[in-house]
Amino acid sequence: AIALEDIQRKTDIPVVGVIQPGARTAIKVTKNQHIGVIGTVNTIKSRAYEQALLGLNAELQVENTACPLLVPFVESGRFLHESAEEAVEASLEPLKGKSIDTLILGCTHYPILKDPIQNYMGEHVKIISSGDETAREVSTILSYKGLLNQSKHA
Repeated sequence: AIALEDIQRKTDIPVVGVIQPGARTAIKVTKNQHIGVIGTVNTIKSRAYEQALLGLNAELQVENTACPLLVPFVESGRFLHESAEEAVEASLEPLKGKSIDTLILGCTHYPILKDPIQNYMGEHVKIISSGDETAREVSTILSYKGLLNQSKHA
């Protein structure tokens, strides 16, 4: 969210970010044009997702929520033996009363908590993992350029 353009300028290796793929997918799936974004404090402060979304569709309503509890919760491994519902509820509470129908997981840690996030937000909210969407985009680029690994041995 913060350093992509700098990294792209400093290397000859193609670097694909997570913001645009997540934003494009969210715009495709939203029905009511009201999208939520959760991310780290720095990602939300950068407004990168909001700018990407509004740059593609200025009619959207975007709700940004920083979730500083979730990354440490995932990195500590507590989600393996503790209920994640409390951490998710405390983090996503600002979004609960909003009419969003699509939620972008704006941090690569958050898909680990996808099920409790989905349970808290409700089945009517489509969950978009920016990491998954980026992987799809990279796969498409590699296929288009004929660079996919064709080996039977991974």
